[in-house]
Amino acid sequence: MSAALNLYGELIGFNPRMPVNGADSWPIWPACPDSHLTEAQRALFGVFLIDEYVPRWEWLSHLLSKRPHLPLIVWAGRTVKIGKTGEFIEQLVRMSGGDPDVLAAGYAKNPDTADTLITWKSRRIDRIDFESDHIQYESILWWLSDAGHADFNQRVFDFALQRLPELIALDED
Repeated sequence: MSAALNLYGELIGFNPRMPVNGADSWPIWPACPDSHLTEAQRALFGVFLIDEYVPRWEWLSHLLSKRPHLPLIVWAGRTVKIGKTGEFIEQLVRMSGGDPDVLAAGYAKNPDTADTLITWKSRRIDRIDFESDHIQYESILWWLSDAGHADFNQRVFDFALQRLPELIALDED
């Protein structure tokens, strides 16, 4: 399994003090608004969604069907510094008419409503776009590769080690 799935499960999903929905089934989502989580918890949740929505045998472009979570995913990718995986996700967002800078800024400003404030441009599909095809192909090869997945896992694990106090911090109430 991956670092994102395991760390999320231990620090959020199965944490007895963390408010979650669906504790008896997977996936287990935080039951509180994103703004109630620490920045590190939100970032771990975002990178968890990448691995949850796109197992290593699928294509990263599957994330594009999860538009309500893309502001969190893009922001988390930047916060965790997931490297080439994040670069490919941002390129895929651009190819589908989104702006990763706007997504990340919207989430940073208000994590609870970012998905409702984002507009997407319509994508032109009346011409062959070899650059987009190349980017999508490269993202597929990267995510499917052992090196790509190992890089993603190492970056998530490093982030968790650096921010562990924030990841285990819970409200004192």
